[in-house]
Amino acid sequence: MRRRGPVLRSFRELPTTTPEGRFFLTGVVALGFLGASTDRNYVLLVLALLLAAILLSVVLSTLNLRGLAIERDLPEMVEAGSAFTVRVRVENRRRWFPAKGILLKDALQSALAGMESRCFAASIPAGGRVTFVYAARIRRRGAYNITNALLSTRFPFGLFEKRRMARFPGRIVVVPAALPVAEDLLPGARASVLSVHERVRRERGGVEFRSLRDYRPGDSPHCIAWRVSARQGRLVVKEMERENRGAVAILLATSLRGVPPGERHRTLERAVSLAASLLRHFERRRRRMLFAARGLVREIRPG
Repeated sequence: MRRRGPVLRSFRELPTTTPEGRFFLTGVVALGFLGASTDRNYVLLVLALLLAAILLSVVLSTLNLRGLAIERDLPEMVEAGSAFTVRVRVENRRRWFPAKGILLKDALQSALAGMESRCFAASIPAGGRVTFVYAARIRRRGAYNITNALLSTRFPFGLFEKRRMARFPGRIVVVPAALPVAEDLLPGARASVLSVHERVRRERGGVEFRSLRDYRPGDSPHCIAWRVSARQGRLVVKEMERENRGAVAILLATSLRGVPPGERHRTLERAVSLAASLLRHFERRRRRMLFAARGLVREIRPG
């Protein structure tokens, strides 16, 4: 999902001083007092040059962010705990001047449980663009709204930092993590270990044995029960019927009575992830499902 942000043009916010800039300003103030107490022209000349450097730094840092536009490529849906990639493109729409020393901080990074990447571009040529790519991982399920991206620069001298916030909406849905589905949770499955042929038959929605009967002309040789036929001295075939493909009922119980308070959130999240894994499992097999949780009952039909 690609979101394009506005072009940054505003000049209303003044740059803030950096630690180096505060040290520099302290020296300028001290030199100003020295120039005021003496009549030496070279001191006043150095002071004028330093003040010009300050003014030039403020103007250039402000102009450096002018005309930049942002685009973000964000997946619409990811699994909790799974890594995904975010791409942010910064385009310089100015015709003549490049953008220097651009630092990007995406607002999505605040939702990543401590994961944060610094995306820096030394130069973006006029009319060109640069793509920032970083890996992200959101550990908790839910819907996350991403609204801002912060661009900053300390060009040209590192004395001041100019920041501009680009506001454009984005949304990412984090679904429960997929868990392996145990065989004993599947309808009709036995606790014992299933044979390879039975596993294949169950996965493919095969047939089940119903009864034995005498051979009739036209019956397939594959249906003949050879061992039984050998004992009885006549041909006997197996009658089969398809497995029951009725609806599968999945009930998510959210009551946590008896669970220690420190384990409740973890237990609930695991139960939600297991229910979601069962839904995915039967959806791939095109089974009709009934899902119930907290008084909500929903029928899910294969698409």
